[in-house]
This record gives sequence, structure tokens and C-alpha cells, in this order.
Amino acid sequence: MEPYVYISPEAEYYTILCHRLLFGFSSFFNAVATLCLFQQAPEMQTEIKVYLYYMQVLVFLSDFILDVAVEPFNLMPLFGGYCKGFIHQALVNGRFKFGKRERCSH
Repeated sequence: MEPYVYISPEAEYYTILCHRLLFGFSSFFNAVATLCLFQQAPEMQTEIKVYLYYMQVLVFLSDFILDVAVEPFNLMPLFGGYCKGFIHQALVNGRFKFGKRERCSH
């Protein structure tokens, strides 16, 4: 067995595409659920409506963070993975290389 795990650029591309499609479907159904909550919630749910709105916002934010901002890649035979999202690109790439912290110029 080789001492490293290689994921081809095509596999990364299709994984990112799947993450983005999942985010699109989830956002669509989240919007439909929120619209139904606004328009068709029964009167007995007025006390918990704020919590239901809060849950819809949290679901959208968690989907956005996992599917778009971070884009995690699981390395299944191993217990680990790496990230490819724009948060990783913006925050981590410039400051850490090969596990050692580099000096920041700002």
C-alpha cells in the first residue's frame, strides 16, 4: 500500500459539484419550508413560530458553511480529510504550510 492518498482533480471537481448541488437542493427546500411557515402555519403554533424561523436560519447557515464555505473531503480509508472551500483558501493557506506556522506580515 502506498504511503499517501491521492485524489484526482476530476474527483475533487465532482465532489465540489455534488456539494454545491446539495446546497442548491437544500436551500430550495429550506425556502419552501420557510414560505409555508410564513403563510400556512396554524394559529396554535404562534408561540413557537420564532423558534421555527430560528431553526430555518440555522439549517441554512449550517448548509452554507459545510457545502460551500468549507467543502470538506473525507479520506475514507483514513480517519481524516481536508478542506477546499473559500474559508480555507482565505484564512489558512497564507498562514500555515506543512504544519508549521509562518509569520504573518499584517
